Amino acid sequence: MGILKKVLLQVVPSLLILTFIIFCLVYVAGDPASMMLPENATAADREMLRDSLGLNEPFLIQYIIF
Repeated sequence: MGILKKVLLQVVPSLLILTFIIFCLVYVAGDPASMMLPENATAADREMLRDSLGLNEPFLIQYIIF
């Protein structure tokens, strides 16, 4: 059981750090709603997609959802 605890204590923080780094890279890559919609989409279309994807939420809430 001691080895399992040791492994978990190393793996869990590593996974949290890794997911946070990946989320940050995706976050700074650009607006996903603009990338998903065609160029002729209206601002209302973009806003509706951002709402449905939770992109209007604060950074940490978006990370928790992620």
